[in-house]
Amino acid sequence: MPKEDHITLHDLRASYAAWLFSEGYTIAEVMLLLGWSDSRMALEVYSRVFPRRVESVGPKQDEALKGLTVVVA
Repeated sequence: MPKEDHITLHDLRASYAAWLFSEGYTIAEVMLLLGWSDSRMALEVYSRVFPRRVESVGPKQDEALKGLTVVVA
């Protein structure tokens, strides 16, 4: 049986996390439901599920910060 035909517990947990994100659950809620104490795993799954959202953050931030002046005291 090819490796890609095997479903692991890790695969199921990642799929569940992806489903939770697609249903609108927040990173904090997904972390709580899956017992994750570190947000790295949640962010990794989120960035795979919604790559366009992650890629669109930069331009949105640029637009939001346009015209602001940084003052160093």
